[in-house]
Amino acid sequence: MPKKPGKYRLIIRALCDANNYYFYNGYIYFGKDSDGKGLTAQEKKFLVPTQCVLRLTKPNQGTNRNMMAVNWFSSIELVDELSSRKSRLNLRQRRIVSSMHHSDHVDKNT
Repeated sequence: MPKKPGKYRLIIRALCDANNYYFYNGYIYFGKDSDGKGLTAQEKKFLVPTQCVLRLTKPNQGTNRNMMAVNWFSSIELVDELSSRKSRLNLRQRRIVSSMHHSDHVDKNT
């Protein structure tokens, strides 16, 4: 079908400051196995989300900074590796508050 448009997307992985949105480090995701570029052979054995975080945080490792990430990056492997490199990772949880859907009563004051 020559008239059908191509399906393309561009994914940029970025490490930014949460307060002033300063761009620290980033790379363009080119597809499978592009997260491990620039990592050692031992680091390439980790899971893909761990490779992504290690690649982004290379300039900040050893500075004892707190980093936040969504739960796609969460793994025990990543937390152990970052703690050995003197960095900390806080994971942001996306979930519904437990008080939202347990009863049919709606509190008008909320």
